[in-house]
Amino acid sequence: MLIAGLPCEDRDDYQDDLTFWDSMRGYDCVDAADTVSVRVYGSSRSVDQILPSWADALVDGRGARRGVNWFVVGPRDLISQVDPPREDPEVRSSSTSAPAPTAQQEFLTNCSQYTFDEAVRAIRGERVTETDGAYYDRAFSGVGEAVRASLDQRDLALLRAEDDEARWPSMLSERGPAWKQVCRTAMSRHDDLFRSGAED
Repeated sequence: MLIAGLPCEDRDDYQDDLTFWDSMRGYDCVDAADTVSVRVYGSSRSVDQILPSWADALVDGRGARRGVNWFVVGPRDLISQVDPPREDPEVRSSSTSAPAPTAQQEFLTNCSQYTFDEAVRAIRGERVTETDGAYYDRAFSGVGEAVRASLDQRDLALLRAEDDEARWPSMLSERGPAWKQVCRTAMSRHDDLFRSGAED
């Protein structure tokens, strides 16, 4: 199992990736520069698409290991202890460019990013401008309202009590699957744009 042998006293669990189209489970073992991040995605296409966005984290003795559906990023001496699952063994990172997302994947990624941004605005007590709000209402109909409706005052108080905003994504991640379903409903209103492609 991926987490076997990795010491972790301060852990942020992720039930989903709030800024990407695919489902995800993972965690960050938080230890300043020695933080180890583990991610497991539902689709075999996802790691090739998303791992390049972690390039800035692969410095100062930090590296990455990966399988088809998973990757681990962290100090090389720590991630060397990762035990890849037999059903998804370690593979070499591809030297080719990341595969382009389909139109559906791109829509869901953009919509997912919007759900997270809207949640952050709710936590901070902010709103988008009227112009931006009109755009989002057209592109992602009903999504903003669904995000805000899913966060009650107790949820917001708990999030506001966390001083480290970098931990908000993990705290919000349990809502990811429901928010993505709302995004899929919004996407269905643009069927004319997506007749030739597939989500995964």
